[in-house]
Amino acid sequence: TEIGALSGLMHLMPLAAPAKGEDWSDRARRDMKSLYQLTRTLEQELTAAGEQGGAFCLSTTALGGGLAFDDQTPEDFNPGQGGILGFTKCVAMEWPEVLVRAIDFDRERPVAEIVDHLISEMGEPEGPNEVGYLNGSRVTWEPYSAPLDSAESTDLELDQDSTVLITGGARGITATV
Repeated sequence: TEIGALSGLMHLMPLAAPAKGEDWSDRARRDMKSLYQLTRTLEQELTAAGEQGGAFCLSTTALGGGLAFDDQTPEDFNPGQGGILGFTKCVAMEWPEVLVRAIDFDRERPVAEIVDHLISEMGEPEGPNEVGYLNGSRVTWEPYSAPLDSAESTDLELDQDSTVLITGGARGITATV
């Protein structure tokens, strides 16, 4: 109330070192729940600020800087941080007026370097929703179509007695199915 409307959220909790004796699933729950509660609470303010010309929601992970797609993922990485990446992509789809991005870091990098990258991402509205900083380079991944090897494919036979569970937000593939 004293400062005015909020126009940004930067969720840094996943960059903290794991608490001594904390189970990875407890840590994942804490990291994910805090991000969820913050985005839910701040949704109206951030989307309104985005409609006025500028808002951001940056989440972080400590998967080593390569979004866990490389061989440099740290031994103590938290697999639950993959949920942060997925959740952030969903928020990006729901808040098109807000710069929403998940940024993966190597927690061992100097704090000043991480801060510089975070500030840089705040000023980069175009680009992917997931980026990492691996060995000094900004990286991302890009899915591409690849044919299935017919020898590896299997035919899935469904009949009227088959049960299929389909989950999702009913906007893309779920709605099509």
